[in-house]
Amino acid sequence: MSAVTAIYHIVINTHSRELTLPLASSDQLYRYIARVVQNT
Repeated sequence: MSAVTAIYHIVINTHSRELTLPLASSDQLYRYIARVVQNT
């Protein structure tokens, strides 16, 4: 039996690195992304 460990580094970037997501909403977005990743 073998074990596999996968580590991902995901970078989300916008055109010209403009701030388009209000900082107040970023925590909610990161929690959503974490749930999606954990459920896959």
